[in-house]
Amino acid sequence: MAKLALIYGMRLLPQEELGEVKDATVVLKNGRAARVTMHLIEGSKEI
Repeated sequence: MAKLALIYGMRLLPQEELGEVKDATVVLKNGRAARVTMHLIEGSKEI
């Protein structure tokens, strides 16, 4: 079985400054591109 790599990331940004969320692109060593789906989770901490 091939060794696999998990690609992930998370960043907090001010909600009012967010315009849109697009797919990210990963370039493989063989020159092919793969897309990584980005997700948006909205919410706030209840006080």
